Amino acid sequence: MVTRCGKGLRTNVSARRRLVPDYSGQGNSETYPTPNPANASERIDATLMVTIRHFKPTDEEYQACIRVSDVYWPENPPGSIEDWKFNDQEARKDKLRQRFVIEWDGNIIGSGTYADPYWLEVKDKYHFGYLVLPPHDDLTFEDRSIHTLVEAFVLQELHGRTVHALLTSMREDKTPRVTWLKENGYRPTMRYPNSTLQVADFDFAPFNGKVEKAEAKGFRFFHLEYLQAHDPDWHQKLYEAWVEIDLDVPSPLPPRPVPMEEFDKMFRHPSFSADIWVIAVAQHEKAEQARFGPYAGVTAVGAAQSRPDHWYIWLTGVCRAYRRQGIAMALKLASIRQAQERGAKQFDTGNEENNPMFDLNLKLGFKTQPAWQDWEKTFP
Repeated sequence: MVTRCGKGLRTNVSARRRLVPDYSGQGNSETYPTPNPANASERIDATLMVTIRHFKPTDEEYQACIRVSDVYWPENPPGSIEDWKFNDQEARKDKLRQRFVIEWDGNIIGSGTYADPYWLEVKDKYHFGYLVLPPHDDLTFEDRSIHTLVEAFVLQELHGRTVHALLTSMREDKTPRVTWLKENGYRPTMRYPNSTLQVADFDFAPFNGKVEKAEAKGFRFFHLEYLQAHDPDWHQKLYEAWVEIDLDVPSPLPPRPVPMEEFDKMFRHPSFSADIWVIAVAQHEKAEQARFGPYAGVTAVGAAQSRPDHWYIWLTGVCRAYRRQGIAMALKLASIRQAQERGAKQFDTGNEENNPMFDLNLKLGFKTQPAWQDWEKTFP
């Protein structure tokens, strides 16, 4: 079993001239025309009112993009500039990834990224995602929505590349975006309900003995911080367990094994805390001579930078050889116990709706929230 870790005013604006090229009949079905790269800073412009351009990595623009995210997701902890900078600085330099902003009358009203999804075993498919401040989510220009303009900008940026499909994601309660996706050739490919747990309210009584039962089968539970200090092989063992678990996370497209250099970036992430990761270690007969046996499972947790009492579950899973022995339940309970002891207030996670881990979370009292959906638009 495995798991990954606003409302606004309606605004309509009509531009006075064509904003984007008409792609029908231009080029072939796999590539899309684009203006001269020298004009990349102003690809889509309406009488200097709306512009979609590359992001400038200044503190001012980071803060503007974070503000968009905070308004769009008011239920989440405020964004951290350290997190945003980390993600940009640590992004793979050998793969396409570009952050962009949407400006309206000189003010940033949206931001996003487009990228080669190197984490998937796909060819000629590209991922993009973006947010627009809710008051502007229904903007239209000559009957073209803001979302159509963003899609056109992304296709322009991909000029010269074969494009078989665009991939994106959005939460299902964001009606303007979801409606646009449905009406513009995107099909849903997978659904992931979010779920939350109010830590202080959790009652351990119905689950008494679950951790002890897993321990009786030969499994021990340690914080990663302890293993880093006492198990000289912790890094290789954790990497091998992570890759196996991660590949089994439900996905609409086949994932690629995470390279070790990408895996190691987690340990440099501003939200990484080795003392709140819990690792299940197998102490079976094959490991009699070893102090620490193979790593059988993991729950990786991060605390929000701006609200340390708000914890996110990045990944929880058990390696195939050790499943159906109560390890996932024990990992969850151990993690919830330490969350209570450390004063955490809320756990957030998300799971594919048919994943057994989602059912486990519901049994533990997690409450479902609006689900995320993956979408794909194919080009003939």
